[in-house]
Amino acid sequence: MKQRGFTLIEIIVATAIFTMVVTIAIGALTTLNNTSREARAMRVVLDNANSAVDAMTRTIRMGIRFDCGSLHPGSALDGSQTDCVYPSNGKSDLRFYGPGGLTSTMQEVRFRFNPTDKSIERMLANSGTWERMTAPEVEVTALTFYVRGATLDQDQPIVTIIMTGIAHVSTTARNFNIETSISPRTPNSHLVTPV
Repeated sequence: MKQRGFTLIEIIVATAIFTMVVTIAIGALTTLNNTSREARAMRVVLDNANSAVDAMTRTIRMGIRFDCGSLHPGSALDGSQTDCVYPSNGKSDLRFYGPGGLTSTMQEVRFRFNPTDKSIERMLANSGTWERMTAPEVEVTALTFYVRGATLDQDQPIVTIIMTGIAHVSTTARNFNIETSISPRTPNSHLVTPV
């Protein structure tokens, strides 16, 4: 009785086919892994942009006496606040009185767009220095504040923030747009006096 087995040529062909299938599968898995890693990194970068807007929103929500005026050092929020109404009067800076950190006192808070660094910055009046709020991977191309009801005879101001930018991760860049409107909890009246 003759036993039938595989010839050398059949084994070589089967091994070659198996090697090609494994090579293609490993290539696909590697590409999928790299894409997943890049997507996670992009999500982290976009989360940073959202965190900056969330931080501004939380501070603005507790603020009073909003002004889209100039940010000249030493200028006081004296009741002559100005509106900057959508769509044509937006400003790239905002100032108001807000929570003073660990203390319960109100102090002047400023947010601005820095076109040189392409970032969002914050300054508390008692510190006197601008702090960057966005990561270097977040390139902010525009930041606009709109305030309706800034004058003290209004009951409740509304602040709208519109931010556009580009998130960079390795060789990939994604455009993003963020818009939010905030209605502060404290009425903007003469009875509220900052400390």
